[in-house]
Amino acid sequence: MACAAVVSILSREAAAETGAVENLYSLSTGDTRTIATQAEGWEELLPESMGHFLDQVNAYELIREASKQKLPVTAGLIRDIHKTVCATQTHYTGHVLGPGGILAPVKLLLKHGEYKEHPNHVIDRHGRQFSYAPVLDTPIEIQRFVDELDTLEFQRAHPVVKAAYAHYSFVRIHPFADGNGRVARALASYFTYQLCDLPLVVYADRKQTYRQALEAADLGRYQGITTYMTDLLIDAAGRARQELRIATHTTPSTYVSAMLDLVTGTGDLTVEDTEKVGNRFWEAFVAELKSSVATALIRTDGTITYTISRSDEYSQPGLWITAIVTRGAEVSVTQSCQLEISRDMAVRSMFKIRWDHPETDMVHESLALRFDDLHPTISDGAQARIKLAAEDVVGALCQKLFTELKSALGRAGYDNHFIDPAKNATNAI
Repeated sequence: MACAAVVSILSREAAAETGAVENLYSLSTGDTRTIATQAEGWEELLPESMGHFLDQVNAYELIREASKQKLPVTAGLIRDIHKTVCATQTHYTGHVLGPGGILAPVKLLLKHGEYKEHPNHVIDRHGRQFSYAPVLDTPIEIQRFVDELDTLEFQRAHPVVKAAYAHYSFVRIHPFADGNGRVARALASYFTYQLCDLPLVVYADRKQTYRQALEAADLGRYQGITTYMTDLLIDAAGRARQELRIATHTTPSTYVSAMLDLVTGTGDLTVEDTEKVGNRFWEAFVAELKSSVATALIRTDGTITYTISRSDEYSQPGLWITAIVTRGAEVSVTQSCQLEISRDMAVRSMFKIRWDHPETDMVHESLALRFDDLHPTISDGAQARIKLAAEDVVGALCQKLFTELKSALGRAGYDNHFIDPAKNATNAI
């Protein structure tokens, strides 16, 4: 089970993004994590949309609690999700026939938790009209839907398959006048909360992939939506692991303080495509790494210096980051990082950065991302993971340097009593 604080971060992230998917507001790169972690100034990012966001947070809390209590998905629960996720939304934009048979937009009252009173349909990106369940059939279709979710066959399915089926089947009905997408995404997370206490996060800057999976299902190709949901859950699990590492492991700044104390006495891709995208990944990682190490060591006044040099040991990009203590005892340590690009185009996560880490029994730690995480641009979710990975590398470097410095002072006859900050770290979340 994921730690409660990490679940809260990812649930708030899912809540923030679900509104952005529907264009209720827009989010810039980095905004989502700022909102999710409630970093300083996060409220300023939603000056006119705070009500929508808090409604969505409440909806994910509602669905998580229902999953924890193993409450069945009923028509009543679905209506409660709608009431919650749309609580502060009073109207929606509908269309009525005007003069000459031309559709004209009109503001209509949104009735929370009540089924639609007018037919609804969507025009897909190919210009095709797709109609949802007729108004009079909606209660019947919803009941049939929840009955299907209660069948033995459905109960035996994998939670990701359940999430994909429930999301798509619900969207096909579109029972409410507005808010159906927000309800569907929350409902899908009901099943992943049951599995691993993590929500599915659909990022607005990658909603084209999401919509393509739904459109493929409209044409009878259902594997796409299942694969898409699988990828979302893999991303959520990887993100949760990184958040846990950063939250529970000693930060680089703590190691810097300790070292100063010691010193002073205290699909259809070509090789060219993958190389280009891999380099984009690597450049973003190196930029975050430089920022992280500079931030960590800025206050040492030259007591601790560092260099970052290119490694030509392998065919793909790599680097060595070396940190040196110049006072008290001259010691240095080196941390290596290496980009790996899979030549197997069928591999889901083609791009990896690996590095040694002193706090794990594994030889390497790694960050793995997919092609669509990095192309045509780096997604918000991927950028957040790259930043966390860079902080982890700097933390590993500082821990190794602290250990070497403490040993060197001990060999020189100094009876120091300083303890590795990692040993005193408490679980802050």
